[in-house]
Amino acid sequence: NPAVFSSHTPTHRSVVTLLLEVAKSTKPIHQLSERSQRRAKNNIAMTLQDAIKFVQPDVSISSVTLRDKNGEKVEITIENCSDEEMREIIYIMDRFGISDDAYHELSCKSTLTSKHKIANARRDISKEIKYFQTQHGVYVDLKSELEIIVANNPELLTGPENRLEIQLKLQCDGTQVSKVSFYVVFSVCAPKLDKQVVLGIFKCKEDYHELDEKCKDLFSALNTYIVTPSVCVCVDNKEYTINIDFVLGADMKFLLCCYGLSAANSDYACLWCLDHKNNRWNTQKIKTPRTIEMIILDYQKKQHSVKNPSPLLLIPIKKCIAD
Repeated sequence: NPAVFSSHTPTHRSVVTLLLEVAKSTKPIHQLSERSQRRAKNNIAMTLQDAIKFVQPDVSISSVTLRDKNGEKVEITIENCSDEEMREIIYIMDRFGISDDAYHELSCKSTLTSKHKIANARRDISKEIKYFQTQHGVYVDLKSELEIIVANNPELLTGPENRLEIQLKLQCDGTQVSKVSFYVVFSVCAPKLDKQVVLGIFKCKEDYHELDEKCKDLFSALNTYIVTPSVCVCVDNKEYTINIDFVLGADMKFLLCCYGLSAANSDYACLWCLDHKNNRWNTQKIKTPRTIEMIILDYQKKQHSVKNPSPLLLIPIKKCIAD
């Protein structure tokens, strides 16, 4: 628009000043190699786009034509990548392990958006996530993740409007990355929901004392929701009070460790009952169910293979599933 970009407007002067600074920092384009020309054009395009966006946020430029000192035209195309396309590129890079350096080489030889724009978009996405960093790991807020799950999948809510309920399965598992690196991953999912939401990742072993020391902040936050399952969430500017029904899913090693029991080959290794391992074959016998209160009492009495004072999670044992 000539009225907007006249020679007397601050916009025009700012753009010209920035372009002159870029031109002074590089050789004439016709003296550069093909690859260097592409990089120089990208540098000019990014500078021009940033200058216009700073002065006139509502204006976007698709191309610009310049002339070098010999009078030859230099066409520069400015790629305007949408936020959705940025997120798709970031997802592909994370999903397939594409490094920033590898993407930079690809963007230099194609019309892909520049690496620094991807880095800025990734930084903006990180600001949207409410997370807490500890000395040994990082975890996100369950309430914030629940709002996203409910907003995208309202059909997961059951019950009348004044008593909405949702069932969440908390999944925990440890993994060994190298000879000396061990990590424990916590995630949550809902029935009829294909993907899992990662709640936290901590650098520690599947050991009661390490989990108690290094994951105590996450356990404390989760136990707050377990003891008081009623949560007020805001979806589409409307508040809902939701009761969360927690289910714990993990392998036997983690379940026994989480509830303070001995290993799977101990005398009373069953998490759900108090039968001795020599009597488990008798399916006709009525089993004595194990509870969290009984675990705390058995630790004081040093019996039934309980070797730690209290469970790390307060989810009732009857809602634990061995995956």
